[in-house]
Amino acid sequence: LKRFVDERIQMLAAISHDLRTPLTRLRLLAEYVEDADQRAQLRSNLAEMESMVADALAFMREEASQESPETVDLATLLISLADTYHDLGEEVLYEGPDHLDIRCRPVAIRRAFANLIANGCKYGEAVHIVLEAQADQVSIAFRDRGPGIAREDVERAFAPFVRLESSRGRETGGTGLGLTISRDVIRSHGGEISFEGGAGSFTVRVR
Repeated sequence: LKRFVDERIQMLAAISHDLRTPLTRLRLLAEYVEDADQRAQLRSNLAEMESMVADALAFMREEASQESPETVDLATLLISLADTYHDLGEEVLYEGPDHLDIRCRPVAIRRAFANLIANGCKYGEAVHIVLEAQADQVSIAFRDRGPGIAREDVERAFAPFVRLESSRGRETGGTGLGLTISRDVIRSHGGEISFEGGAGSFTVRVR
């Protein structure tokens, strides 16, 4: 069963990778379209397709990830992410200790948290990251001012390629893989992700 699943993952990853070449050709051809509106529409569609391919590749890589765990300063990682998004013009603040070492797969955990911050920026205007070290666990809260996710939609929100109509419509972009990847990464570290609050005061909490 494991070999069967691994083969399917490798096949899908290969297909996603191979799609990059024709997409690049199409992007070049789009520049020759004379009508400005049609050219802009083509660029938008191609950008969405490229995003889908990139997210699918990331999802497949995470499924087959063999990254070795190492000791990482989680506080520094979150501060770095907050600074990166702040430099992009987003309102992202960090609150918590200056240093907190944990054992994790650094590339995977960084991507998981980056996905949560990106979601908060896109749908919640701003993100307030709060890191707390407790006796037997670490808690990270990603708070925003967005519409939140209804209780009945929680499991759907984590399903691959699902975008909730109320907050993840096509006009805002995205492929619906961000939360899926984040939960897979967090669970592989022995953690869990949950939602708290509602519209105007929404929190994604990782323990």
